Amino acid sequence: MKFGGGQAGLAAGYYLRRAGIGFVILDSEINPGGAWQHGWES
Repeated sequence: MKFGGGQAGLAAGYYLRRAGIGFVILDSEINPGGAWQHGWES
């Protein structure tokens, strides 16, 4: 599986890892979180 590294992608990765399913998170940003990290302080 491949998906973006935004908030939904990171949440999906959490549950995929718990289920033992392999995946790759791809993001065009340097850090995980995608555009989400530019919208809200966290």
